[in-house]
Amino acid sequence: IAFALAKAFEDIGDYPQSFRYLELGNKLRYGKYNYAIDGDRALFENIIETFTPQAMESLEVVGQQSERPIFIVGMPRSGKTLVEKILSSHSDVYGGGELNYFYALGIEHFMRTPDGVRFRSLDSYPAEAFDVVGNSYLDKIEQLDSEAARVSDKLPFNFMMIGLIRIALPNAKIIHCVRDPRDTSLSIYKQNFSTENYRFAYDLKTIGQFHNLYSKLMAHWHKVLPGAIYDIGYEALTQDPESEIRKLLSACDLDWQDTCLDFHRSKATVKTASFYQVRQPMYTSSVALWKQYETQLEPLLQELQAGGAL
Repeated sequence: IAFALAKAFEDIGDYPQSFRYLELGNKLRYGKYNYAIDGDRALFENIIETFTPQAMESLEVVGQQSERPIFIVGMPRSGKTLVEKILSSHSDVYGGGELNYFYALGIEHFMRTPDGVRFRSLDSYPAEAFDVVGNSYLDKIEQLDSEAARVSDKLPFNFMMIGLIRIALPNAKIIHCVRDPRDTSLSIYKQNFSTENYRFAYDLKTIGQFHNLYSKLMAHWHKVLPGAIYDIGYEALTQDPESEIRKLLSACDLDWQDTCLDFHRSKATVKTASFYQVRQPMYTSSVALWKQYETQLEPLLQELQAGGAL
């Protein structure tokens, strides 16, 4: 009810009252969890320490050569649903939504240890382990759709698996959705998520801390895997759709189709929090919305500033 009231007051432009209900709803959700950023910080550091250029170059793994997968990664609320909706409007692409397949395979085959969830050194895994993950993922998306040339997967937290994706599925496309961290973080804070996968999402400080970890990891991937990740900016996409969509399709080795401009007319199912927005034509009303809440967002802005995101 608190989140719904926050939305209603935002819709009529009463931002102070909207934030009061946002704060109430988030405190109720955050109180359910015993979340601390330390566990995620240790995991992100483990990923960075494991997937070094030297470690990846020394592997003698060919990987599965399929070009079917398109991974759309990024923070929650950064534009992934919009990007997938555009891509799935192409006749060669099936929009798979948020598929837990690769992330679950990575956890099962590489990260489960007696001490918790973390990677060991890459050279400690048999080469066939990478093939198993790649093959298993391809089998799963084949069961999902056996006809489309490409299948998109927009699970946000696959950004933690980019190194493993690149080894197991070297020809997969990786699209990274980038959005102003203040708008991304505010949009997260406004969302009453239907799963418990976003325990960091109900406190402004921890949202900022998590965003900083994500930014550091993505910078690492760009350094380790130059040219392997295509960044698409939410603001540029909403302001110049045709130009950005053309570049997006080119990055995915897809020919231009006019239907991608009319993505909102697609009847494909959307099951995530953005289901309403992507039924609308392109709009810019959510760009710089954070300015309406600038005073109340101070704990978030301080964290983003400290992490170098601003």
